[in-house]
Amino acid sequence: MKYKKIIITYLFAFISFLVIGIQVEASKRIVIDPGHGGWDPGAVNYNVQEKDINLELSRLIKDRLDPFTEVILTRNGDEYLSLEERADFANVKNADLFLSIHHDSNYYSSAQGISTHFSSYRANIQSDDYYVKYNGKTYDYLYEKKVNGESYIFYSDNGKTKKAHVNNIIVYDKKPFHSVVQESQQLSLDIADALASLGFKKRYTSSGSKDHNLYVTRHTNMASILIENGFTSNLEDLFKIKNNQEQMALKIANSIINYYKLGTPVITSFGADKTSPQRVDERIIVNAKATSGEPVEYKFWQENVDTGEWTLLQNYSSDTNIGWEPSVAGNYKLVVQVREQGSTKSYQTYKSLHYVIEDPKPTITKFEGDKASPQSINERIIVNAKATNENPVEYKFWQKNLDTGEWTLIQNYSTDTNIGWEPTIAGNYQLVVHVREQGSTTPYQSYKTLNYVISKPNITEFEADKASPQLINERIIVNAKATSNNPVEYKFWQENLDTGEWTLIQNYSTDTNIGWEPSVAGNYKLVVHVREQGTTEPYQSYKTLNYVIEKPKPVISSFKADKASPQPVNERIMVSAQATDSNPVEYKFWQENLDTGEWTLIQNYSSDTNIEWNPSVAGNYKLVVHVREQGSTEPYQVYSTISYTVDNLELSITSFEADKASPQPVNERIIVNAKATSKNPVEYKFWQKNIDTGEWILIQNYSSDTNIGWKPSVAGNYKLVVHVREQGSTNAYQAYEVLTYKIN
Repeated sequence: MKYKKIIITYLFAFISFLVIGIQVEASKRIVIDPGHGGWDPGAVNYNVQEKDINLELSRLIKDRLDPFTEVILTRNGDEYLSLEERADFANVKNADLFLSIHHDSNYYSSAQGISTHFSSYRANIQSDDYYVKYNGKTYDYLYEKKVNGESYIFYSDNGKTKKAHVNNIIVYDKKPFHSVVQESQQLSLDIADALASLGFKKRYTSSGSKDHNLYVTRHTNMASILIENGFTSNLEDLFKIKNNQEQMALKIANSIINYYKLGTPVITSFGADKTSPQRVDERIIVNAKATSGEPVEYKFWQENVDTGEWTLLQNYSSDTNIGWEPSVAGNYKLVVQVREQGSTKSYQTYKSLHYVIEDPKPTITKFEGDKASPQSINERIIVNAKATNENPVEYKFWQKNLDTGEWTLIQNYSTDTNIGWEPTIAGNYQLVVHVREQGSTTPYQSYKTLNYVISKPNITEFEADKASPQLINERIIVNAKATSNNPVEYKFWQENLDTGEWTLIQNYSTDTNIGWEPSVAGNYKLVVHVREQGTTEPYQSYKTLNYVIEKPKPVISSFKADKASPQPVNERIMVSAQATDSNPVEYKFWQENLDTGEWTLIQNYSSDTNIEWNPSVAGNYKLVVHVREQGSTEPYQVYSTISYTVDNLELSITSFEADKASPQPVNERIIVNAKATSKNPVEYKFWQKNIDTGEWILIQNYSSDTNIGWKPSVAGNYKLVVHVREQGSTNAYQAYEVLTYKIN
């Protein structure tokens, strides 16, 4: 056991300054490690850096534990420490408990909850009962070792030593009876339960506790726990984290106090019968309760936080509550000190409570408008306020546009209790009245708010009776519909998006629809402006509708070949197209070799409706005709396609074989024979490919020889290839065949 005296010094300004030294025996040494820091922010979500809230929570836990035991932080500022430095720090300090404080994060914002992590496997503590789980299987653990700066777990797989990165493998203890493991496991369960009592869900396991080989929990020699205190990537968790830091710290600290029995006595409650704030001279009952093996006594103090002045409210006695009647407004800290009866210590534990005392202020009994929200713009609304107070009061009225955040003073301080408000802009507003006693210089003593919606016409419908696109000179009915508190009127526009030209179709009227007959093809935007009748604003609401107007375009009535696919190479094929249109048209013909992706222009634009096509290369083709009106500069207005196959129908390889079956030994002479049929004489070319090396070797160039003598001198896997073409052809080949062979 280790003992250390911690000197806690309080400065009490009670008549004169008094310094009291309090000595606390440290039965445990606790190291708290705020995760991340320095250049490593940890998780960053919604402008919250994990390193900052880790440190804030760690400090709060330390404050709660300080009266009971020795607590050391691994970092007390924004500095970076490696995982090794954190674990080594706790080991060098010979701590009894290591607590690593973190907050979780996930790509999916729905992930939430707290979790606690401990390790039954300890790299520095020997055990014959360790085993590993890897890829769903269980193996015998051997040891942990760093390789090139990375930690690996070595394990035995049927007597063969293997290794896996520590992040990909978990080590467990079959009999986790070592005291530090038992302490870690129980404390992790206690802390998970304590945090869950604040409304957090438990993550990863039903208990919230997980046996997990994290570096700082497996490389420390004492009880060690890593706490993930909720997900900052989840808005519900983040709200709890931000608003419950002190409660979270208290829950964690109390779990440790209770487990190690540090608090003797333990203050279980300290509160007031009336919530803060209260007025001066209000009687407030302040109550404390503590548990201990022996009777305890209580001492109560107040500190005026604004002046720093301390006042003793009640000296040590068995009374658990006092009546407190503060006569001066301000911010206060109430403190109860508790010790066992008969103890000579200044105190054994303490707890504090913050409280605000206010001067009496006006009470606003009414703040309302004479017309219920929502109202239309320019509507006159009478806003009335009423307040009661011992002294005469004055009123100040504001408006805040909630959509823009802009504040506007409607009326400065006066005795007028109402104003006439005529908002000119639609939006969401908050009206605010400030009230103070006449003669007061404070900005306000009381205030009240009233939310109001100022509406504009709502366009519920803007559509055409015919779907886009339509042809020029087509009559299109465009209809709009809007709702408002007052009668409205409509104005219709067209914008030619291609030229940027705006045209007024119909000025403001009560007509809700127009007949639109565009005479020019193009891309249009139709716009309706709506405003309440009688207003002079250009518009109060608007809506748009995009529309395409097209010229009539040619219609291809036929596109065909005079001979059905497939046909042989060099066959004469007549391809014809026919299109109808109000104006003369022209035709352009293309071919695409689908095997190579190559496009070839067969005939440029002309009035010819057919072409003669003589494909010289076998393959799969797509024939395309483009059609446009004569004089048009468009690439085409319509097109059509035909799929066609051109074959080398006359040439066919009927056999390709060796006289000896694979495999054969090296230097064995093998006769390789090929045979092809064609209406014209053919020639043969032979290749070998070493599949193992990828090397190609020409065995025999084109000739009329149908066989070769092949004598491979190197063992391996081979591919023999024969290329065949008609004699006189310039093609690389017109047909080929493959034979695989193995040489031992």
